[in-house]
Amino acid sequence: SPFVLVASVAVFLTATANLTFFDKISQTYPIADNLGFVLTIAVVLFGAMLLITTLLSSYRYVLKPVLILLLIMGAVTSYFTDTYGTVYDTTMLQNALQTDQAETKDL
Repeated sequence: SPFVLVASVAVFLTATANLTFFDKISQTYPIADNLGFVLTIAVVLFGAMLLITTLLSSYRYVLKPVLILLLIMGAVTSYFTDTYGTVYDTTMLQNALQTDQAETKDL
C-alpha cells in the first residue's frame, strides 16, 4: 500500500540520512544517561520525515517519482555531510537553486 511505502522511506531516511546527526547527538548527550531524549529526537525526526513524504507524495501518480527524488537527495546530502562535514541550511539551498549556467561551468 502507498502508506507502507511512504512509511518505509521515512524510516530509511531517518535511519540512514542522519547518521552524522545521531552521532553528534550521542556525543553531546550520552545514550546511557539520556535514552529518553535521544529516542524522542528519533521519533520526532521520523514524524517530520513521514509528514514531509506524505505531503509531497499525496497524489498517486507522483508518489514514486517524489520518493525516488527524496532518496537521491537524502543520499547526496548524507554523503557530503558524512565525508566533508557540510551542514545544510536554507541559505545553502537558496544558493544552489539560484545557480545559473555560467556558475556551473566554472566548477
